[in-house]
Amino acid sequence: MHNEPLNKRDAIRLLAALSLCVVAAGAFYIRENALPALSKPYASISYKPIISNDLDDAIDFAPEITVREVTVNLLDPPAVVLESVMPELSPESKEQAPDVDIQIDVVTRQRDGALKVLIYHTHTEEAYEQTAQYAYVSHGEYHTTNNDRNVVRVGAELARILTEQYGMIVTHDTTDHEPPNYDTAYTRSLRTIAGYMERGDTFDLYIDLHRDSYARKHAENYVVIGDVKVARIMMLVGRGENYEQKPNWQENLALAQSLTERLNAIADTLCDKVTMSGANRYNQHISTHALLIEIGNNRNTLEEALAAAPYLAEAIDIVMGE
Repeated sequence: MHNEPLNKRDAIRLLAALSLCVVAAGAFYIRENALPALSKPYASISYKPIISNDLDDAIDFAPEITVREVTVNLLDPPAVVLESVMPELSPESKEQAPDVDIQIDVVTRQRDGALKVLIYHTHTEEAYEQTAQYAYVSHGEYHTTNNDRNVVRVGAELARILTEQYGMIVTHDTTDHEPPNYDTAYTRSLRTIAGYMERGDTFDLYIDLHRDSYARKHAENYVVIGDVKVARIMMLVGRGENYEQKPNWQENLALAQSLTERLNAIADTLCDKVTMSGANRYNQHISTHALLIEIGNNRNTLEEALAAAPYLAEAIDIVMGE
């Protein structure tokens, strides 16, 4: 029998058939030997704990450790994207020291009557969980320029209560300090404060009002007072180690602790323990009565945040009136 030599096309077909056999054998091996080890459809990969270098101290408790867990599907793509177990730290950790620091001549106001308070917002566009009553057009996650729906609305409510119920003289500055760069907003809010000082306006209390970002520590996201859900409050104090002009942080810390204790006397766990940052200063070098106060977080509703304002106002009146 005469055997004809393989032509080029037949040789290619033979090689393709052999390749398919090899692939099929490899798939069978993986199925029989590798996949049984994956008893669950998803495999979790836990990264090593990372200690934040920015929010590095907390009063009466150890530095918070951020643990990330990423879920990887090795078989089929997930139907939905699962949220990280531990979202990003509060935006305050992104504070950047300016190339040219603005020097402030600290002037203490001589009390001659009613308490004078400045409320402003470094992160002006921070917003809360949307509800039917308080819906908004967002840009990014939980941010809006609508001041009736973001943290400015909470500042307005706090200013109203301090003025109407406690007779304080309150200036509520609604300047948007976030554009053009969120991370350098503290530089612009410091310019706003410097503008008041240049005009001779000084205050007994400076409040940079924010809302926090949800994290594991907010497992109890609110407290119930009466039958009303009230967002929890937290205060940040910075030592400003990355800055030439540093705050007198001990005085700011004492004030923050006094307000925290007063709030928790009203309702247990209404206020988280004071958190400190070694690197950041949060513009608190402007006064010995300068605080960053966070009312609620992005998982709270605006209603819950507004409900916290009366209790913060009461604590301010009691502590600052002493």
